[in-house]
Amino acid sequence: MSGRPARLLDRPLAERERRRAFAAVALAVLLAAAALSVIAPPHGPHPTAPDVTAPATAVVSSTPRPIALPAPPALVLRAGRLFLSDYLSFLYGHTRAWTFRAASPSLRRSLASHPARVSPAMRRRHPHVVRLTGHRLASRSRWLLTATIADGGAARYPLELLIATSSRGALVVALGED
Repeated sequence: MSGRPARLLDRPLAERERRRAFAAVALAVLLAAAALSVIAPPHGPHPTAPDVTAPATAVVSSTPRPIALPAPPALVLRAGRLFLSDYLSFLYGHTRAWTFRAASPSLRRSLASHPARVSPAMRRRHPHVVRLTGHRLASRSRWLLTATIADGGAARYPLELLIATSSRGALVVALGED
């Protein structure tokens, strides 16, 4: 391109033009979302997905029933709570201890080699576990626990723990991926 259009494309945008462009794009996205919601209204769950909110009945249906996963045993939940108590304190800068109860030696080494960088704002927060759920993995000795954490901020967040059980007890062996 040459001439005036090329000069317009090559010049930097002024702050006012940047704001107008942002407003125009935001408006276009909102209009597109509104148009899609009118054209294709949201539907319920996928037709092949089992309805887990429906009460159990004696009627045989053609849709498969959800499989009830066994709840984690007390040993697994206790290991998860012990580890989370130490880990959240470490993560929020409330302690400098490198010992984590109910953690495997390799996880301890990994956490010690990657210390948390804690901002002053994060240090003022006090995290706690709101909910702790889990299920057994394919291996009979492995469990995945999901803890919902609240720290006084606007949102709660999940934290996943992989726990291995043995005849000697249960240990957290890994943290879930972010």
